[in-house]
Amino acid sequence: MIKVAIITFLCLLLSSCSVIGTIELFNNTDTILEACNINKTSPTCYKIAARASVNIPLSQDSSSPIWQLSVSVNGAEPNIYSFSFTYEKYKVLASHAYCGSFMSEACSIPLQYEASKLIYWVGRDEKMPIQHFPEQLEGFPVAPST
Repeated sequence: MIKVAIITFLCLLLSSCSVIGTIELFNNTDTILEACNINKTSPTCYKIAARASVNIPLSQDSSSPIWQLSVSVNGAEPNIYSFSFTYEKYKVLASHAYCGSFMSEACSIPLQYEASKLIYWVGRDEKMPIQHFPEQLEGFPVAPST
């Protein structure tokens, strides 16, 4: 019983146990973006410099296969993007090119934001930025909801 309690406690300390994983969002524009995880009571926002990327945890306050991200360009009204990330789909999309530390088996899903306001899946074997996207899996590219 004590072993179970210790393992549970250690698992809660590791971020890979509390979230499905992460996305690595590359900003392939010439402007600064603000991307916010709006699945939490208090949204978590990240500034992404032009031609740079940030790692965003796929965390949320309630369990749902739909994960939403708001993206604002230069402080303008944000666009909302909806993704469907089940654990099975995450394993297909995650890239070994964007893996965490040696203590975490979680790899990030590489996504690239374009000036067209579309978010593309980069593929499992590519490093961002890329010019020519692979065949997009179901649900990609993601357009903002209207």
